[in-house]
Amino acid sequence: MLLVSLRLVAAAAATACLACASAHRFGHAPPSPRSPPLVAPERIDYGPGRSEQVLERAVEALQADGRKVLPPSGPSGSRLVTAPVERDAPCGVTNCLVREVVKIDVGYRRAKIRVERQAFESIRDWEPTRDPTSAADIKQKQQELAATIQRELQGSRTGAQARKNPSVAAATP
Repeated sequence: MLLVSLRLVAAAAATACLACASAHRFGHAPPSPRSPPLVAPERIDYGPGRSEQVLERAVEALQADGRKVLPPSGPSGSRLVTAPVERDAPCGVTNCLVREVVKIDVGYRRAKIRVERQAFESIRDWEPTRDPTSAADIKQKQQELAATIQRELQGSRTGAQARKNPSVAAATP
């Protein structure tokens, strides 16, 4: 009985030690399941009644970025999610293998863009990234997607105005 207890204690200590090694590698403690997101979602504000346009432009932007868009979900198909993509990305002082998923929630007057990233930890499998380098890279990716969607929305608005008023088409470069 005592031998079994000692083995359990030794196994628990070894597991804790391995978890600490990963945390020390990046200089922080592993996230708890209820940790806040590493980066706040990027927001796009637009006028009422443009949700369908935003969804269309978001799909185009994601496909232009080389991502496969899964069938829409949520109330009336208002959530876009991409298939996971594995690639090398900044991770601390080096690069590591990451898995990314982009989620775009489209509401009545606002859309939220989130890039969720997990790094491959050989000890614990896939873990959410928590280092500042990764946070900066995620923020930049979210901003790029938001800018692309907004640029395409501006272009579609100008095109619609040109169809209604030919003088706008002459003034548009």
